[in-house]
Order: sequence, then structure tokens, then C-alpha cells
Amino acid sequence: MNTRRSVVVCHDLGVGWRPLPTPDGDSPAPRALRDSLDTVLKGLGSPPAEVRVRLHDRWDELVGPEAAVHCRPGSLEDGRLVIEVGEPAWASQLRWQSAEVIRRSADLLGDDVIQQVEIRVSKR
Repeated sequence: MNTRRSVVVCHDLGVGWRPLPTPDGDSPAPRALRDSLDTVLKGLGSPPAEVRVRLHDRWDELVGPEAAVHCRPGSLEDGRLVIEVGEPAWASQLRWQSAEVIRRSADLLGDDVIQQVEIRVSKR
């Protein structure tokens, strides 16, 4: 509706998209999406995207196949992994095995990626 018309009007006025200039006046070169995403994640205290993908892909190895059915990874910021569970009984089980989850994470994700585990009961 009006969106199409406004694009035509802007185009007719010679206004188009241009990358923002850098401090030295040059236009920045295109960057890979992964690099930009990793920069944003780092600013949020999160590990690179590759580590987050590995966390999800190897979830059953990290928490064990039986527990993996009842929980999922939540946030991962500043070395603290939040695990969301649907039932209080599984929360207790995962709290009990949190040291093992941290140990396994060093092998699966790298040293110091997960330094602390927090368990939250939440509805799925």
C-alpha cells in the first residue's frame, strides 16, 4: 500500500541506501554475518555462535540423554548457563549433577565456557 509508493518517491528524490562512513571517510567493506553475530554475542557476554551451536547439537551429551528430554539450554552469558526444566524433580536432579555438567562442558565446548550452572523451572 503506502510502503510501495514511499519507496518510489524516495527513489525519485535520489535517496538510496548507503553504508555509514567510517571515521576516515571510507565505506566499510562487507563483513561475514558470522563475524558480525560473534561481535554482538561478545558484547552480550556470550560465547561465539559456533559454541552456541555446539551446545545445542551436543545437549544430550552434556546433560545426559535421559535429562536432555526434560530440559533445554536457556541463556549462556559470562560463563553462566541457565538450564530450563519443566518439572521441579528434574530441577533437583540437574542441580545435583551441575558439577558434572561443568566438567563435560570443558570437553565438549572448551575450557571456561561454562563456569556456573543455574536451573530454572519454567513452563515450555
